[in-house]
Amino acid sequence: MFNKYLFGVEVECITGAETSAFIDSVQGFGVDVASDSSIHPRVGEHGVELRTPPCSLGSTSGYLKTIEQEARRYNAYVNDSCGLHVHTSNPLFMESKNLLKILGLWVAVEDVFFATQPESRLNSHYCKRRLASYAVTGFPKLPEEKAQLLSQLGGTDRYYALNFASLQQHGTIECRLHAGTLSAEKITNWIILLTAFYDYALNSYKGKEVNELFAMPTSEKKIDLVWSLLKLKPEIRSHFNERIDKFLLTRLSDQHSKAQEILKFSLETKKEQKSIDKIIQKSYEIEELIRRKRDKIVATSDSKTNKMREEANLKGEGLKRTRTKLLKEFAGQNFKGDINTFATPWRRNSRVDSWVGSPLRVPDLSFYSNGMTTTAETDPHPPTENHNSETCRYCQTNRQREQRTGTVRPQTATEVQIRRDFDRPMREVSYNPDGEEFMP
Repeated sequence: MFNKYLFGVEVECITGAETSAFIDSVQGFGVDVASDSSIHPRVGEHGVELRTPPCSLGSTSGYLKTIEQEARRYNAYVNDSCGLHVHTSNPLFMESKNLLKILGLWVAVEDVFFATQPESRLNSHYCKRRLASYAVTGFPKLPEEKAQLLSQLGGTDRYYALNFASLQQHGTIECRLHAGTLSAEKITNWIILLTAFYDYALNSYKGKEVNELFAMPTSEKKIDLVWSLLKLKPEIRSHFNERIDKFLLTRLSDQHSKAQEILKFSLETKKEQKSIDKIIQKSYEIEELIRRKRDKIVATSDSKTNKMREEANLKGEGLKRTRTKLLKEFAGQNFKGDINTFATPWRRNSRVDSWVGSPLRVPDLSFYSNGMTTTAETDPHPPTENHNSETCRYCQTNRQREQRTGTVRPQTATEVQIRRDFDRPMREVSYNPDGEEFMP
């Protein structure tokens, strides 16, 4: 089972005053050392990461025992900020179908793996659960071609309990879940569990079994079933069962239930979104129907308006012709001037006290108005015995106009008013100085 696998372990720990001596010692055994800012040591101490070279399980166990021995010698230790990362490589990891099997199996059993760890790893930013991510987005579609596969996985977030981003950089799958420890035995047992996990996904994967595991809540029954499917030896089972009892199995039950609720909520949200999309589509159709009806109504209204306008224009032209005919009859057949001058309204210009725009003379009516307020202009044709039409310049002008145009002089306003009021009592005649109309 271990023949095709190579392992590289990253052990995070804290060193004190003898940091340099400790680093020199482990480096002498072939272990690489680097600083780690994610570790939170006390004042005067240093957080370091010890990295074993890629090798088989047997060789890795030898490096781990050396690290444990040197850590005791130089008083190195771990706290809640420390973690343990195991890199595993296998040629079969480079096939997308195998990666999807590994991912599907991990999502189904990660609650059991988390149950073996202390509470400090449950909510750590550096080893997030995969289920919370894929319950909403679903499993990714991975390309078959190796270069595209590595490029896609290399762009993902590496701070998951099971990290696929390291495939592009290191050619490995990294498990970041285990809490910090310097015990060679605990680390070796964890590597054996991970190897059994990968071996089942690559060689014994059954979708029905995985789906059943996914649907089961975290319980002793599920834990025993996982150990059986991974074919763990009794001593390995006992080791991890003890850790589960130590770190309280029940605390994960709630998290699994929440994950199930997230998945259920995601499915309900998708259904609601489909309903909302249908409603939006229906509203678009209704809006389009309303727009078409509105355009039809507007077109009909415009047509009616144009028709009414044409009819009004025709009536206006008819009235205009009738008006012109009547004015011509009034002016006479021989009239050569502007026929519209006979239609000019009689209006008074109060400033100059004269009539503007009228071809007819409007005289002062003070002679019969019993002394009431009238115009200041005197009547050129007062009906008195002293009036002589032969010597009156107004009468002479009118006679000349009649001879020239062949028309008869219209009656003056005075003559019309006298004729109309001949047999009736005299009335007050005045005009409104604020307006323009003559007010009889």
